[in-house]
Amino acid sequence: PPRPNHHYSELSNMNNGVNNPEVVAAKQTLWSTPPDVIANHVSKVTHRKAEIERRIQQGAWNEVYVVVVGNNRYILRISRDANLISKEKSARDLAKAAGVPVPPTLDISPVSVNGKELIFELTEFIDGPALHEVIDLAVRKDIIIHAGLLLSRLHTIGCPTYGAFPSDETGPKILSLFRKGQISFVNSSLAQISEILHIPPSDIESVAKLAKDLNEKYDEERPVLVHMDFLPRHLICSVEKKQVVGVLDFGNCRSASPFDDFANWIDGEFALSDLLSGYSNHDLVNSPDFAVRMA
Repeated sequence: PPRPNHHYSELSNMNNGVNNPEVVAAKQTLWSTPPDVIANHVSKVTHRKAEIERRIQQGAWNEVYVVVVGNNRYILRISRDANLISKEKSARDLAKAAGVPVPPTLDISPVSVNGKELIFELTEFIDGPALHEVIDLAVRKDIIIHAGLLLSRLHTIGCPTYGAFPSDETGPKILSLFRKGQISFVNSSLAQISEILHIPPSDIESVAKLAKDLNEKYDEERPVLVHMDFLPRHLICSVEKKQVVGVLDFGNCRSASPFDDFANWIDGEFALSDLLSGYSNHDLVNSPDFAVRMA
């Protein structure tokens, strides 16, 4: 039966609350870089007068602003974590090399604000609606299919320099250990998870056993770059071209299994079957055990 969304929000609190809208909103309220500091920095980078158009209230890690310079718009992200900005920049560079459209980075600079060093990242603004804002169902279907192609390109990338898993010879072993750690977490948290999601502990135990069996079967699987937030709101589209023209927000990317991105996709009105029809690794999508792994 359907379960209220707040149960999932409660469950996300077990992961530091980064997916909890209330936690995100609270963090955003605490962060407020002076507008003159923002405008002056962007003016310095672009050598033209800059003005803040609006603040985008989204994300648990950064302040995000749309800044106007002449007839151009830019995105300025302000982070308290230099490693996060560096990881995302590396991921976008790899994605671009693989043929995935991403916002070009114009500048990354440390800026001192009230005695604290913040990281300012300026990128180009990609104009267009996000996928969830596309109304025409036929156009949306074509865009989702194109998104599947881009996701398959992303999954050709190994990423030994960042993320949870290196892609060298130790990758499969670390991936296996991580999965075993997840299974241990589920088994040790049965009561809490059962209470939050209103699912019988026996059902959760069955899922944990399936995960254990799959972990043993795919123990040597080599991890690839996964986005982890490959969702309609992070896909900027061209309705005319019926394509994704920008993939945003690599903040949660890691080296892991392609199935992590498949499982995170929102099915229903954004059909997973359309996404998979565009996915170029047909051997993976058409494998006999695909449905079992998705379960």
